[in-house]
Amino acid sequence: MDDLVIYEQITRPLSEYEQIGPHVKAAKKAKERGRVIVEGSVIGFIIVKGAGSISDRAEPAEDVKLSEYDDQYYIYHQILPAAMRVLKALGYTEQEVVSGKVQRGLRGFFK
Repeated sequence: MDDLVIYEQITRPLSEYEQIGPHVKAAKKAKERGRVIVEGSVIGFIIVKGAGSISDRAEPAEDVKLSEYDDQYYIYHQILPAAMRVLKALGYTEQEVVSGKVQRGLRGFFK
């Protein structure tokens, strides 16, 4: 579970955020559940399965069970973008990586 936690710092009072990102939403949930969240706090959160925006699905890490995390979010929004920066340079496309099928032209057979 520790590998799933995304950490972000709260840089101002929660009431002053105009854009409510996942870390702010998770911090508000933690505060509602009795935790002390102040400017400068670092909030660890995990994106869970379900409907709604990423922000709505952000939960404080200490409140999430392993069965609740959204594996598709982590694959397509955390792992794949980072991996593709390297794999593109090696000639792979995102579709090839996701499908597990690599299509090679005739030149690939002669190398």
